[in-house]
Amino acid sequence: MKRENLTQLRGIVIAVTATCLLGLSGVPGLAQTQRKFPWDNTHQPIQQRVHELVSRMTLQEKVSQTMNTAPAIQRLGVPAYNWWSEGPYSKIPFSSVNSSAHRTLALKDARDSMVLLMAGSAVALDWSAQHVAAIVDAWYPGEAGGAAIGETLSGVNDPGGKLPLTFYRSVKQLPPFTDYSMKGRTHRYFTGTPLFPFGYGLSYTEFAYSHAHLSRRDVKAGEPLAVDADVTNTGKMTASAVTELYPVPPRNGLNALHSLEGFDRVWLAPGQTRHLTFTLGARQLSVVNAAGQRNVEPGQYRIFVGGSQPAGNAAQSVNVSIHGTKHLPE
Repeated sequence: MKRENLTQLRGIVIAVTATCLLGLSGVPGLAQTQRKFPWDNTHQPIQQRVHELVSRMTLQEKVSQTMNTAPAIQRLGVPAYNWWSEGPYSKIPFSSVNSSAHRTLALKDARDSMVLLMAGSAVALDWSAQHVAAIVDAWYPGEAGGAAIGETLSGVNDPGGKLPLTFYRSVKQLPPFTDYSMKGRTHRYFTGTPLFPFGYGLSYTEFAYSHAHLSRRDVKAGEPLAVDADVTNTGKMTASAVTELYPVPPRNGLNALHSLEGFDRVWLAPGQTRHLTFTLGARQLSVVNAAGQRNVEPGQYRIFVGGSQPAGNAAQSVNVSIHGTKHLPE
């Protein structure tokens, strides 16, 4: 998903799970319809069948299929059905052939298409990420969600959220379910390339981070550390910047790659800069050793400040040396 695609979205967007419509051969009443439509041919690729069906729908018919109880479209052989459940939507796919979740077809009366996702956890979005201009994750927004989503899609509100978990490409990126270790799990230990990483999120504007600075470059184990940085809105729209703070401990095969230990949200007008200050205490700089003990361990640490997980930008990170060992209580 490209940022420029997201910024082009305007107006009302209609999302339809077209694959659901093509998998209703067992619905009462449908069997009475003779197979006379191209999209009924199950030997054809699903993308082709979806295109054959959707290209014949009017905008009004597309909208009607987004209702909890969708009416029949007799001229196209589409039966009435109720899809107000998460039944058609699987979680992360266990194979390359999955149910309708990863074949969601976004439809609208404009150039681009997008997916509006309402779910409480990570779901399979690999297909959607490849075929639509943008994905808006609204989670479970509540009774004011409709207005908030409309304002965001129309550009009145800036989508400043960040993902609180990792969206993997498939379960193949995860260890076996019977493996209870943390190796390869979550943003703290996952070494692969996820579909959307923890802490990821787009905005209608751009932010730049600079002047990362520490209160000191050498500290004794257990002492606090102050972290300062500047964030600037380099775009053309007032928006909120969510700044993330990650200590990166020494690599020893046991420590986490990094972990989120602080964040701050500030609203910035175009061209405006805010100075941010974080404080890292002993626990936020600690690690757990092989014996299960939590300590502040000696070594060279990197402190990263930015709008995502640690990257290679030197202006957003500073190194600090921790001396000695400090055991922390459970």
